[in-house]
Amino acid sequence: MRKKPPALVGINLNNYVYVRLDERGLQILKKHYTFNGDVPANDFLVSTEKPEYHKMQFWQLIDVFGNTACGSYSPYSMGVYIEKKDISEP
Repeated sequence: MRKKPPALVGINLNNYVYVRLDERGLQILKKHYTFNGDVPANDFLVSTEKPEYHKMQFWQLIDVFGNTACGSYSPYSMGVYIEKKDISEP
């Protein structure tokens, strides 16, 4: 019997995602932008829609945390959320 292929959805790397950062995640975020000489906008740091989450474009999440979320520790909860309206079909 053939296995049914998995259901796929798409996400654009420019779409915004929401993540919950811990204290170390906040330090990594601030250090990244201080090192690069940038100052992120307030809406980048804390989501107004969900104050316990940080809102950033998906590519920014990868850029900032890509090399830190390996192994047994992650500076953010492993749940990365996106608004339903931003999900596309492959």
